[in-house]
Amino acid sequence: MWVEIGGRRIRITHPEKEVVPGMRKRDVVEYYMDVAEKMLPWLRDRPLTLVRAPEGPDSAFFQKDAKHFPPWFGTWEHDGVRYPVCNDAASLAYLAQLDTVEIHIPAFRAPKIVPEYVLFDMDPHPPATYADVATVALALRELFRRFRLRSLVKLSGKAGLHVILPVSGIDYGTARELARRVGAILHAALPDVVTLRYNTPGVLVDYNQNAWNKTMAAPFTLRLNGKVSLPLSWDEVEDPPDPTPEEARRREFPPPEPQDISPLLSALGLKKDTVSA
Repeated sequence: MWVEIGGRRIRITHPEKEVVPGMRKRDVVEYYMDVAEKMLPWLRDRPLTLVRAPEGPDSAFFQKDAKHFPPWFGTWEHDGVRYPVCNDAASLAYLAQLDTVEIHIPAFRAPKIVPEYVLFDMDPHPPATYADVATVALALRELFRRFRLRSLVKLSGKAGLHVILPVSGIDYGTARELARRVGAILHAALPDVVTLRYNTPGVLVDYNQNAWNKTMAAPFTLRLNGKVSLPLSWDEVEDPPDPTPEEARRREFPPPEPQDISPLLSALGLKKDTVSA
């Protein structure tokens, strides 16, 4: 099987093998080609972490180093690691050829290690349920709305939600501390629901995901369970659709414009950083 796109011809080997439940390799390639136009703006210039599954989900492993990729494939080297950078559909097809299922992105675009968003990664730990996650996410949205700040939300593709707060002019230290203090506010408001500690019952608001070397599942990425990290509108949060590839094909989710969060920083007792160009 061959894919011709962007002036390149990518050979797809073993197109009929099952990669994730219900999807052959050809299905994975076709899915990523279908969503390339709306996924690439999220991937562009970001160093990627890949989850490849050459023999199905049980064989999955993480890969950050693109040392042996073809010369035409974009890369960014940092701390001795040559990260893959996917800026076009041919590169996305090549990743699918490598049995890449999941694509994870940091909040920055190389070469400037400056976050474009603060991530609120929310997962339910029993006895908490998805309904509890939705309650916390909606409370978070309301907090941001009080400061006239936009936020985006998507399903992680597993059990939780990702709430994305676009930012400008702050560094990762401030991003992490902002997420920690907001998490503390959520915990104070919902003490029986929210936790900031790992391996404890409740909805974990994981502020530690705000670091340059941490990533989130990219919008529209497949997951090893055959689901998708699906963009949502806020009115869908309490009762989201099944995050299938078919549903993802119908959706749009453009990356947000940066926004000044100075009023929120001030209310949290934080100062806006001076970020070098």
